[in-house]
Amino acid sequence: MAVVQAESFSGAAATLGVAKSTVSKQVRALEAHLGSRLLERTTRSLRLTDVGAAFYAQCAEVVSAAQEAELAVTQLQPTPCGRLRVTAPVSFGQRVVVDVVDDFLTFYPEVSVDLQLSDRVANLVDEGYDLAIRIGGAPDSSLVSRHLVETRLVMVGSPSYLAAHGTPQTPADLGAHHCLLQSDRPAPDHWTFDGPDGEYRVRVHGRLRVNSIDALAAAASDGQGLAMLPDFAVRGEVQAGRLVSVLRDMCQRLGAVYAVYPDNRHLSAKVRVFVDLLAGCLGPDRSLSGATSFSR
Repeated sequence: MAVVQAESFSGAAATLGVAKSTVSKQVRALEAHLGSRLLERTTRSLRLTDVGAAFYAQCAEVVSAAQEAELAVTQLQPTPCGRLRVTAPVSFGQRVVVDVVDDFLTFYPEVSVDLQLSDRVANLVDEGYDLAIRIGGAPDSSLVSRHLVETRLVMVGSPSYLAAHGTPQTPADLGAHHCLLQSDRPAPDHWTFDGPDGEYRVRVHGRLRVNSIDALAAAASDGQGLAMLPDFAVRGEVQAGRLVSVLRDMCQRLGAVYAVYPDNRHLSAKVRVFVDLLAGCLGPDRSLSGATSFSR
């Protein structure tokens, strides 16, 4: 299962914490025991045979049953223990979840955390995750979800940039400003705002395009221009005064942040406590827009 989920022997070895040769040996032994080839291997790819696909599906059911049995036991434990596997979007994970992990490990010495930061939506059951953090859109109905916070896009600039170029009072003023563009958005040079008559878009211009939220935040802090970014990505810079929020009341809602986990009858103590810590970190007002939203 680890090989299939990682799509490679080396990836499975990293997940399992063993040598790649050990994984290869175990798979060969399993194929010899079954008398069937489970995987087709080339130097560049790895895929399941028809027999392998059928066997994998049965293995997934067995592992799922074993995980539920483990949950039934861990539910009886008063404090978290064991390994917690969490997946979260890259920027939100770096800016928010890592802080919660630090507290979690400090408060509960019997736990370990495997945190995977990826913008890919993982299949929690097939890939063995206990918990995922997801932003925007309706949560998967097959999973239990807990609403954590609402997020918005915010426009920010450094004090030095605003002092030199002025602070825009309306979105129409952006034509006279250097705008830092996120190149992996569908239309990076069109910024959307919430107005009195609904949503409207403004075309902006800039000399810098970057496909990284963190890089754009750094460029804005360095005075290179204005950036439109998720509030959680710049909360630290705003709190420290390195960035100033501009046109805050007009910036668009980005979506809700949810903690999602498989619908098991028993919720383990490690998942419950971690989600409680994360919800507490996000603050009682359930918003990231304010300077005091995160009160740890």
